[in-house]
Amino acid sequence: MSGRAPTVSALINVLTSDMGPGLLKGWREIEAYCGKSACQLRRYWHREQLPIARWGRNVYSDRDAITTWLLTREKYRKQRKQAMAVKP
Repeated sequence: MSGRAPTVSALINVLTSDMGPGLLKGWREIEAYCGKSACQLRRYWHREQLPIARWGRNVYSDRDAITTWLLTREKYRKQRKQAMAVKP
């Protein structure tokens, strides 16, 4: 076998290209998809379990997972707001 072993970054590029169009890589792609700032997304990640995975130096998430999370969060916020409005 001649040649060198592939680098970790080359392996990551191959894996992420095979993961399909739903994968978001990096804070910029995630914030562009969500329409929220990277600071706000990091806060959601730490405080409210935004579905983001860290792999090496990068963060990844799935479009469907983020959409589901955002819808669930908004539903919870509406219920909480309604409950607060009912209290005297």
